[in-house]
Formats: sequence, structure tokens, C-alpha cells
Amino acid sequence: LKVRTVGPYLVGFNASMPHKLIWSVSGCPDVWNPLNYDYLDVAGVRAIEFNRNIYIFTKSSCYQKTDMDTTAVKISKIGCTDDRTLQDVGNGLMWLDHDTAYFADYITQYGSKGDFPLDVGHPISESIGRRDSSATANSAFFERRYYLTYTDSEDSLSRTYVFDVDIKGWTQHSAKHSAWSRGNTKIYSLGPTLISKSITTIDGTVDSGANALMTCVAHGLTDGDYITISGTTNYNGTYRITWVSVDTFKIVD
Repeated sequence: LKVRTVGPYLVGFNASMPHKLIWSVSGCPDVWNPLNYDYLDVAGVRAIEFNRNIYIFTKSSCYQKTDMDTTAVKISKIGCTDDRTLQDVGNGLMWLDHDTAYFADYITQYGSKGDFPLDVGHPISESIGRRDSSATANSAFFERRYYLTYTDSEDSLSRTYVFDVDIKGWTQHSAKHSAWSRGNTKIYSLGPTLISKSITTIDGTVDSGANALMTCVAHGLTDGDYITISGTTNYNGTYRITWVSVDTFKIVD
């Protein structure tokens, strides 16, 4: 059961029936009434409270509950592909869909077919379309800016874009991030992960030591990662890497 706090409730989706929305008794997170549930068309992604309503996202739609005693009603045919990208941005919600990012206040119907969400991600939709769906995307909202991070499937590198909700424009963040966390006065990010990987066969090296080109099929590294090489004659040690391809990288000082 994956749960989140929504007002005085814990809300989540049943582990064996992920299309079943369930919630705890108000103010009692350890008490779950078997009658507290709603059925969705498909598996739920996340529930979030906004503007005194509860919005429940699947990957293909959005439901609304005016309170926990009312039945969830489908109000949108646009869903959220990753629960970590859904954020309350003050005057609405923002999230990532399959090929773009959306904004909705669920009052104004921005869509051409009468749907609520507004496609704000079209300037970066080409990049979003290359997102590695097997990797976790992440987001945060801080000082009127929506931070979105995901992995590009073409080069396995992290991409971070920042949306200013006031001027409604995107900028690309230069630093590489894998996760975000908002504090009271600061925003924190998790940078490239320290990876320990034993490599016993090195082929196609251009030169020895640092700056050597390493071949390791499907190495899974991204630019700026740190690795520990062991079990070799000349390359044992910890290095920062430069990504070259899915099968090759360079070790640098």
C-alpha cells in the first residue's frame, strides 16, 4: 500500500487492487474502515488535495472528490504518468504526462475539447518525448518555480527544466539532479549517485590511466557519475566518468 497524507486522512491504493482508492478514518491513520473506498477505471497513481477538493490521478484520467464522503467522479481524460511529478503550484496543479507537462486549476477549461488541463510543456515536448519511462522522474515547487527532472533515453543523461508559473516560461537547469526536496527557505537536490561497479575486462582503451576510453556493455552510467573500478591491472580506483555511449565512457581526473 502506497499512501500519502491528504488533509486528516491517509489515502492510497489497494496493493492487490490498485484501481481501488482507500483512505483511513479522519485523524486516525491506523484505522481503516473497509467501507472507505472508491473504484477507478484503471490503477491509481496519486491523490492530492487542492483548493479544498481531492484529485485522484491515474495514467489516463483524473477524478475529483469534493470530500472523502462523496464518490470520486472522473473529470478529465488526461492523466499523470509519474506520481513524483505532481505538484501543487499555488494557483493550480502541474504534472508530467506521456509527452508533455500540464497545468490545471480545474476551474478553467483550457483544452480544445472542453478538458481542464493546459499543455504548458509543448516548448520542451521533444525532450519529454525522449524520457526514459523506466527511470523515475522527480519534481519540486519552490518560489513560484516548478522543477522537473527526468532521464533522457537517448544519452542516459539527466535533464532538469524549470517552469516559472508567473511568466509561464521554461529554462533548462545546468546542474544534473536525480531528486528534489523542498525545505522552508531552500530547495535541495540529490546529485549524481556514487556507483561502485567491478569491471574486469577493459577493451578499446585510447590511453592508460585517467581519460582512458572504457568499454563496458550496457554500463548504465550517466555523465558525472563516480565509479570504483576493481579487479583490473592498470585501472583500479575511483573516478568521475564522462558518458560517451551506452557501452563506453571515459574516466577523468
